[in-house]
Amino acid sequence: METESEKIASAMSKNLDKSKSWIEKNEDAISFAKEAGINYGISVLFGLGESQENRMEQLEQIKKWKMEFGRPRVVSLNLATIHPLQKKGMKEDFAEWGTEIDSPYLEIFQRLFGEAAEKY
Repeated sequence: METESEKIASAMSKNLDKSKSWIEKNEDAISFAKEAGINYGISVLFGLGESQENRMEQLEQIKKWKMEFGRPRVVSLNLATIHPLQKKGMKEDFAEWGTEIDSPYLEIFQRLFGEAAEKY
């Protein structure tokens, strides 16, 4: 789960469908997983430019979902940083990290999030 901040989410290339808020998209995924009986854990990713207030709001939202849906279970907190190769003038080709066209996950990823990186 990357951000609770709608401002940050709206700037992401993966947030293609703007008809729902980022929080609604996350909630849809949580609801889908519950209905499908999928037990999962999430990593919460900080460091995308959100404020400490945004981070606390995100953690509060996760607590609300946990009470309402019994999910998600946070298994790690991550802090996004600049990729170490970028400091050496090298660029990681993140385009290769996308979900393959024949992946069984592509349709659900696109429906819920617009896109997602299966490799990541």
